[in-house]
Formats: sequence, structure tokens, C-alpha cells
Amino acid sequence: MRKTIRYVRFSLMLTVAILAAAVVSTLAVDVGTLLKAPAERYASDYLKRAVTIGTMRLHVFSGHFLMEDFAIGGVNDGDRPFLTAKRLSIALDWSTVFTQPATVTIRSVELTDWQMLVEKWSDRHSFPKFTRDRQDPEPRKGPSRVKMKYLRAWRGEFAFEDHSTPWSVIARKIDLNITDFPNYHGEAAFQDGTVVIQSYVPMWVNFKTRFRLDDSLVHLTQLAFDTDGSRNTGAGVVDFSRFPEMTFDVKSKVDFQRMREIFFYKERWALSGEGDFTGKFHLFKGGHDLAGTFGSDVAGVYDYRFPQLYGSLHWTPA
Repeated sequence: MRKTIRYVRFSLMLTVAILAAAVVSTLAVDVGTLLKAPAERYASDYLKRAVTIGTMRLHVFSGHFLMEDFAIGGVNDGDRPFLTAKRLSIALDWSTVFTQPATVTIRSVELTDWQMLVEKWSDRHSFPKFTRDRQDPEPRKGPSRVKMKYLRAWRGEFAFEDHSTPWSVIARKIDLNITDFPNYHGEAAFQDGTVVIQSYVPMWVNFKTRFRLDDSLVHLTQLAFDTDGSRNTGAGVVDFSRFPEMTFDVKSKVDFQRMREIFFYKERWALSGEGDFTGKFHLFKGGHDLAGTFGSDVAGVYDYRFPQLYGSLHWTPA
């Protein structure tokens, strides 16, 4: 009987301990009243954009800040927002808060169900300036450096709209990972994307890359993307301090008939064969430049065949 009572008592104590651990591990305290307004002000001042936070909670057990309905506004009031996120989780390294007050060390960032929009016009763009000037005439208040150890942004969508050309890209189902060891590097991929160039037929695109970060430079060391009618590999550099400055070395295998259907969709002449293209693409403020060489073992127009076709092309800003 005593053994039974001890067993029951032990079981009850174990149950209570498990329940208590479950409550603590899921307990989130609403800190929006205390921290939301200062966080919005600091972020808005840093980015020079309106930053809003719907709710802000602190996960007691893990120390994560959980934000919902997070948004970074557009360039001007009334513009479409640059970024919206249903959920943003930030875990700080609390051990450095007092030992390194000038540096905010972020253990991890997780961004879920988000959408980003970058717009470009002939004389400006909407991408915020995330890096500080080396000589800032008006130093911002607060920590002078932010260090992040890990980021994952998933279930995301990115849209780029060039209103001057015009052309656009929508990347869906984005999964992005960045880590800081031994230096900042990561991987990114998306599926079911769409590319629209002027009034031509829209093309689907799937994409994946490995990259490393060097201040404002993003070095895409391995790049592979398939589009409607082509398979492509390459490498390049994007300079976010001079966005949209970017340069890529590319190699492509192109399906001639599908390219005709996309870029000459009103025509009915038939093509056959595939071609290989090797070249360099440069996008910059004010235009673009594409140059390279192409070749095909056998290219066809209707029933005519052209063996060992080769040549070069240059698509200038004009």
C-alpha cells in the first residue's frame, strides 16, 4: 500500500513538473507596451523608412522576441511597403548586452510568411540603405554595430519591378539561409517564379545559388536557374550600396523554338535546335548591357538546316 502511495505521489509530482515545464517553455509575455514604440523609432531612424510592428512578445524560456505583422514602408507615404512579414523572431545573445554595449549580437533571426518589393525607376530605386556611411554627419543613437550569427527567411516572396524598361521578376517559395562562420555565407532558392520582359510572353523560372557576403557586396559563387526555354549557370556580384549595380558571367543552353514563341509570339515561323551562349550581363543605374558569343551544332528554320552556326551579340542600353 505504501509503495502504491509513493508511486502515485511520484507520478503526480512528475506530471506537475512536466506541465510546469510545458507552461514555461511556451510562455510569451507581451512587451509591446514597453518596447514596441522605441523599437519602431530606432528602426525607422536607422533605415529612414517607416517601420511598424503589430505585436511584440518575449518568449520567456528561449529569450526570443516574437514580432507579428512587421513592416518596412516604401520611399514615400502611400507607396507599397518594401517588406511585410507575418512573423519575425529575433534571439539576442544576452551575454554581450553588458560586456559589449556598443554591439548588438543577434544569435538568430527567423522570418516567416514574408513579401519584399523592390521598385526601380530611371533615376531612383526603393531599396533601403542597410549599411551605414563610414562618415555619418549625424550619428544615430544606440549601438554602433549589429552582428548577426544566423538568419533563415522562408515561405517568402520577392518582387522586382523596373518601371523604366519595363521588366519584372517575382520569386516565390523562397528559402534563404545565412550563417556567420567562418564568414557570412549562405544559400538561397526559389520555385515557381515569373519573369516578364516588356510585352513579351511571361517565363517561369526556378533558381538556386550559394553566396558569400562582403559588406555591401554579395558574391554569388554558384548560380543555377532554369527558365522557360533555357538552362543557365553562372557567377556574379551584386553591390547593394550602389543598387541595382550587378554583374554576372553566364552560360546558357537555349531552346530556339521556345525563344521564338516567347519573344516573337505573333509570328508563325518554326525554329529547331539548341544554342549555347557564353557572356556577361551588367545591370546598372540607367540601363543594362549584355554581350557574348553563341553557337549551335544544327539550327533550323522551317525545313532548312544550318550546321555549325556561331556568332556574337551585344545588347546595349539603347
